[in-house]
Amino acid sequence: MGTSANHPSPRTLPWQGVAATYRDPDVSLDRVLREVWRAARSEPGADVRQLLQSPGVLVCLGAAMRGLSPRRTAGMVISELAKRQAGSLVAEVGRRAAILSSSEIDRFPSFVGHLFGQMTDYLVSRDLPSYVGSRWRNRTVAEAVQFKDQLRARTREIVASLDLSRFSAKPSAWRGLVNRVADRLVR
Repeated sequence: MGTSANHPSPRTLPWQGVAATYRDPDVSLDRVLREVWRAARSEPGADVRQLLQSPGVLVCLGAAMRGLSPRRTAGMVISELAKRQAGSLVAEVGRRAAILSSSEIDRFPSFVGHLFGQMTDYLVSRDLPSYVGSRWRNRTVAEAVQFKDQLRARTREIVASLDLSRFSAKPSAWRGLVNRVADRLVR
């Protein structure tokens, strides 16, 4: 039987700011998103920008760009990650993005949007369950799920608003793209 563990965000000042946005229903969705990404960029030794530039994410991007079915994309990602020993939590986020974008016409911008959307989902999921109830912004689990969906969708909207045409799936260009998107999410 498997077990699941909740790994909360570090108890740093930036993440305490995020927690405050989860408590206050008057804080805008855009402000919540900015605080989440600001905190994620400030994690000591785990800056989200560096994580999203990892070899595992590049494997996922490459698989998404092939235009295979979602099932074949998933199989390819799993096989390549194992072969390169590049599995990680962020590679799992990338795998989800690859599957979601694999059958899209514009796979590159779709992958980027899904990757950042799924990363937002993960970052929010670490702490949001602790802020559901009558005292908080999200009074029910259904409200919290809707809130998380709205944050993921808003992340994808922001990514879609960026001109990604000068970027590519090459590692050097990918680093610049990740930094650009992450910078935009905190503005």
